[in-house]
Amino acid sequence: MEPTPAKSPAVQHPKPVLKRHLFSLRVKFILGLVFLICAVMGVVTWLVLDQMRQTLIQQVLDRGEAQVRGLALNSEDPLLTQLSQEIGRASCRERV
Repeated sequence: MEPTPAKSPAVQHPKPVLKRHLFSLRVKFILGLVFLICAVMGVVTWLVLDQMRQTLIQQVLDRGEAQVRGLALNSEDPLLTQLSQEIGRASCRERV
């Protein structure tokens, strides 16, 4: 019988570690937080822009209505004066 060579304990190689995951837990946590923050910022931005759009539209409508009212008031007096003068002339012509 041949003697078997003795294995030395210093020459042992560690077993290779197999990675099962593409990203570590820390990277997943950071990516999750970044996604959550971006989603919240997007929703808040959309809400603020929508509110600003509604406010600007209402302001434009209110300003237009105020201008129309002012224009109507300014043209009401001359129109009534002109109509009353024409009615007065017509009544004078009928009398003659």
